[in-house]
Amino acid sequence: MIKNVAELLQQIADRHQAVADRHRIKHPVAIGSMYEGLTQDVLSRGIPPNADLRVVTGFIEGRNGRSKQIDCMVVLGPGEQQPFTQNWIYNVDQVVAVIEVKKSMTPKALSDGFENLASVAVLERATPVSRRIVEVIFRSITGRSPPDDLTKVDPVLAMFWHLAIVEASTPARILLGFHGYKTESGMRRALVNFLNNRINKKGYGPLAFPHLVVVRNTAAVKANGLPWGRRIEDDGRWAMVATTTAMSPVRALLEIIWCRLNYLQILSAELFGEDMELEPFTRLLDAKCVPNIGWEFTAYSANTRSSGKLVAGRWKPVELRGDVEPTLIGYLGKHGELDMDDLPVGCPPEDVARAVERLVAEGLVGAFADRPSVYSLLTDECHCVFLGDRVYAAENSTGRLTRWLEKQIQIKTGSPVGEGSASSER
Repeated sequence: MIKNVAELLQQIADRHQAVADRHRIKHPVAIGSMYEGLTQDVLSRGIPPNADLRVVTGFIEGRNGRSKQIDCMVVLGPGEQQPFTQNWIYNVDQVVAVIEVKKSMTPKALSDGFENLASVAVLERATPVSRRIVEVIFRSITGRSPPDDLTKVDPVLAMFWHLAIVEASTPARILLGFHGYKTESGMRRALVNFLNNRINKKGYGPLAFPHLVVVRNTAAVKANGLPWGRRIEDDGRWAMVATTTAMSPVRALLEIIWCRLNYLQILSAELFGEDMELEPFTRLLDAKCVPNIGWEFTAYSANTRSSGKLVAGRWKPVELRGDVEPTLIGYLGKHGELDMDDLPVGCPPEDVARAVERLVAEGLVGAFADRPSVYSLLTDECHCVFLGDRVYAAENSTGRLTRWLEKQIQIKTGSPVGEGSASSER
């Protein structure tokens, strides 16, 4: 459904933009107001009408201060309107997403947008954020189960746990340009040049980077797991920012905002639709945590052909091999964890170790950050499904595994779902 909604709203946005572009207004404030209004109109059509969600402009307050003026905010519940203005003041706890709107994405627009969004990133909430969102981010980046005792966590993992808390605590931060940088290479070059002038300066770590920078043909996304995620690699590098041309600006906006609304239990995951296509991404910026020093960054070429491709193709679940892997998934689903130093009687250690190693690589299983010998599932709802003589497992909290199974049954049997040879269990 999200794809259909995005396509419809993109058509509306294109028509509105064409009208705005024809008005050759030269006053910068008037120009900005026109494109901010366009963005607010489109976003208002893309949020659930039955929730107390609003799209406004104004300021955000936290326990430690107030943001700069924000062009567009998706907020929950009532706020305080500034007298004699169209500006609203909202507590950061009520803000789902913020969007800085630029008619044309230029180096100055990038700088101004980053600064305004960074003023939101530092705001402190009055109430704790949901631990579930923190865990999603942490698991997505580290491939580990969240810690209970931070004193026993490796310093690098502790840094990522802190990053996950702050990422989850701040609204989704988006920088949107209607014009400028007509190619992916042009957008990448501009971002790299911008960051090269600011790397190693205070306030320009991973937390400062917006969750999305998007122009007409290209989106640059932060891979924090909401909704796109990348895991740190064996050498400690995290593909923090990647670019793609596979999504329209409206689709990119909806993906991030709807993902947040889903974790806030405002929007059902079923609205995301089939969700079988994996967008192709090209890595732009890697981040590596260095204990007691900070972050090291590696920027990739503007030429997408020479940079690393990350994801593309059709989604599919993990096919479980032999007897040990399905048994292991079932055991973890029932008992929650497995200590490799204290295996149940009758478990062959070598076979279990091989199964754990492969399922860790597949992203289904991970060790606890504070208990490296203890493993658990990295999913909210891991289901196993049986298709003929094969067994598959995957996250099914959004129903994606179920939809994949239904599709496979139809392909194999040509019959409606329910008549094929298939079953599932948690």
